[in-house]
Amino acid sequence: HPHFYADLSDITQRPWQLYNMLLLAHQQRVTDHLLLGSDFPFCTPERAIKTIYSVNQHAQGTHLPTIAREDLRGIVERNALAALGLAGADEQPHQPEDEDEDDDEDDFESA
Repeated sequence: HPHFYADLSDITQRPWQLYNMLLLAHQQRVTDHLLLGSDFPFCTPERAIKTIYSVNQHAQGTHLPTIAREDLRGIVERNALAALGLAGADEQPHQPEDEDEDDDEDDFESA
C-alpha cells in the first residue's frame, strides 16, 4: 500500500533478523517504505546506522544475497516527514522570536 511505512527501531538490535527483513523488503521492492528508527534510549541512532550499513557482513564469504548499498542509504538518509507527507517537511524548525516586554504591556492596556 502506498501509505504504509515501517521503521527499523527494534530490529536494528538483532542484526541477523535485520538482514533477513531487509532482504525480503529488497526482494519485494518496498525498501522505500522503510524508515530509520533507533529504539532510543536502548540503541543510539549512530549504532543503528552503523548496524544498517554493515548488514551485508552476514553475506560475506557465502552465497547469500546482499542488499544494495543505495537501498541502505535510502533508509538511513530518507526524510521521514516528507515520506509521510507531513506538513513542514521542507521547512526549518520554528525559532521563537524575541519579544519585547513593553509589547506585552501594550496588549494589556488596549484590552
